[in-house]
Amino acid sequence: MLSKPHRYAVGIAPLLLAAWCCVACSGVSQSAGAGDCNTPGVTPTEIKLGAVYPDSGPLAETFAPVRAGIDARIGEANAAGGVHGRRIVYEWRDDAGDPEKDLTATRQLVENENVFGIVALTAAFSASAPYLSENNVPVTGMAAEPVWSKYTNMFTYSYTGGAAVDTYGRYVRANGGTKAVVVETSSAGVVSELGRQMLSSMSAAGVATVGSVEFNLVAGDPEQAAREIVDKGADTIIGLTEPVQFARIVSAARRLSGDVKVALSYSGYDPDLLRTVGPSMAGISMVVFYRPFEAGGEAIDRYRRSMITYSSRTDAASLQFAMIAYINTDMFIRGLQEAGTCPTRDGFIAGLHNLTDYDAGGLIHPYNVRKDFAAPSTCMSFVRANPDATTFVVSALDICGAIVPG
Repeated sequence: MLSKPHRYAVGIAPLLLAAWCCVACSGVSQSAGAGDCNTPGVTPTEIKLGAVYPDSGPLAETFAPVRAGIDARIGEANAAGGVHGRRIVYEWRDDAGDPEKDLTATRQLVENENVFGIVALTAAFSASAPYLSENNVPVTGMAAEPVWSKYTNMFTYSYTGGAAVDTYGRYVRANGGTKAVVVETSSAGVVSELGRQMLSSMSAAGVATVGSVEFNLVAGDPEQAAREIVDKGADTIIGLTEPVQFARIVSAARRLSGDVKVALSYSGYDPDLLRTVGPSMAGISMVVFYRPFEAGGEAIDRYRRSMITYSSRTDAASLQFAMIAYINTDMFIRGLQEAGTCPTRDGFIAGLHNLTDYDAGGLIHPYNVRKDFAAPSTCMSFVRANPDATTFVVSALDICGAIVPG
């Protein structure tokens, strides 16, 4: 059951009625042009957004490309005339990957900077979500925490919490995997929720499972973890741990048994990682929730042009967090477009909830927000490091499975 702000207690329908600034159910305004609107962050010429991400702390290096993706999508929108004649601007704050610092940063953006809404690219949003929900502030961002499925003002293009989906298992089975083990960072002796979902995904697709192996990132020995995997008789290794250490574990398991048919990591789709780790990455697959860079096509070409033209970090064009930021910024811009010429927060939220075919200009599988809001993503792509571990290749493009019955 979704936890909603009080004004949404009876569902989405009141949102459509509450969009008082001439917003029809389709999200298209009946007004004729951009003018004065009594809405936070909106002036006759601009719409101000807020952005939060970890620019310092242990996650800073991983999230460093975020600003480049935001800049690219906003620059592209402004070059095309903005949204209903208004230029988009934004203020950003560093949350250092800490939930309490994130709440402080978010409150500053809402209360001091008077932003219309927030683009949240962080893994520390749990403290801010209730505050933004109570204040009806629209949010798009990366669903790195379960809280993203709780509130109707928060949107993302890919949910991974909740029920398991069999897509991962289908991929493993199609690539010859028959018996899977999950390797995950130590978690006080319990299998994580994501670990349980992965095991359920394997079972639903007809792949046998042999439990999990815990790995301590500080004191763990890849060789010991590999021996546990081999002793369990697994030919498929699912990685829910740091990708460099996962590559070392997979390499050791291959040396010990030679019978690793599939190695699937939940993270690590980064060309820098190939250069850093080298041959140990060979053959490891990774899940991707957008069109892989290597797939090419018009949508990828447009994204790359925007990164080159409007971002100060052209080197980030092939980094996943730049793409994730670009898509979530695109989703926010789509919400503004749906909200009409006099955008309100209610109109934005109603407009996104009414979408049935959001695809970020071809960068993601079409998403029916109206039908599937907060449901786990069942469609994804997979890439694999080539035999020399010098590049990624597309191993499965945009395949869709099903939610595993509870």
